[in-house]
Amino acid sequence: MREYRNMVSVVSQEIYLFNSSIRDNICMYKNIDDKTIMEACKDSGLADFISEVSLDYVVGQNGAMLSGGQKQKIALARALVHNSPVIIFDEATSNTDVYSEHQINGLLHTKLKEKTVIIITHKQEILKEADQIIMLKDGAVVGSGVYDDLSKDNLEFKNIE
Repeated sequence: MREYRNMVSVVSQEIYLFNSSIRDNICMYKNIDDKTIMEACKDSGLADFISEVSLDYVVGQNGAMLSGGQKQKIALARALVHNSPVIIFDEATSNTDVYSEHQINGLLHTKLKEKTVIIITHKQEILKEADQIIMLKDGAVVGSGVYDDLSKDNLEFKNIE
């Protein structure tokens, strides 16, 4: 079971952070070198904030000292440093600005290109980056395919936001 869990990283809209440093919240108390951490911070859009406060900045209980976007960037950096073969984005861009959303979309073509990425979203912009889309409504599949095909004919798809 542990081996299975180590294969998956989740970046959710509901992130839990420990009352510890940014470093601890990214590494989850594993020994990860600073170069790898900083690369993940850069890729997640967290680098500018880190340059202001440092990796040793204590985030408060469940990240009380951070914005929602900063929390999500820490969760993304956490997923990147753990380098899991499967990453699940569960409304992962819900608290991010447009620039950060584009940065995350760009990761799908670079760092995450060779990984299985499952994206749960209501935002169509990120769906343009997906190889395959499965649309659900009330727990049932109501459509599947690629963005261009689904956006042409599917009224449900056009109204997802």
